[in-house]
Amino acid sequence: MQIVRYRILIVALVLLITGCQTTAPRTTSVETIMLPISVANTEENRNAAAERYLQTFELTQMYERLAAGIVGELPSQAKQVLEAVLAGTDQTILDNAMKETLVRVYTADELNALAAFYGTGIGKEISQKQDKFFAQMMPILVQALMRQALS
Repeated sequence: MQIVRYRILIVALVLLITGCQTTAPRTTSVETIMLPISVANTEENRNAAAERYLQTFELTQMYERLAAGIVGELPSQAKQVLEAVLAGTDQTILDNAMKETLVRVYTADELNALAAFYGTGIGKEISQKQDKFFAQMMPILVQALMRQALS
């Protein structure tokens, strides 16, 4: 009898918890973003905030989309070289470099604000569009640099 009561209680709790987490359709294009309370701008806080910020992204997919944008506009020989370089690149090197750069450039509060924003639905949508934007801009930048280098 005790086991039955325990199971009923667990089922009731699960139903209560999952019932409270229904998602309503977005009614406006703007979401309220709750910014964390200001923290001391220490290296430890910046590292923790940078880690939270990076967790809002699918870094592997971002690197692949950016690389595809660059490779797409290169001459065939350059494509082969760049594809080989990209295939041999250890992603942890890129991830670590990104985190180190974030910690050097931004304050802990700025990184926390970035993590808060990009963790929202609208932030994720913007992030995906930024990848597309940069993927389209990179070939233009590469072409401009190559023209400048060859002139």
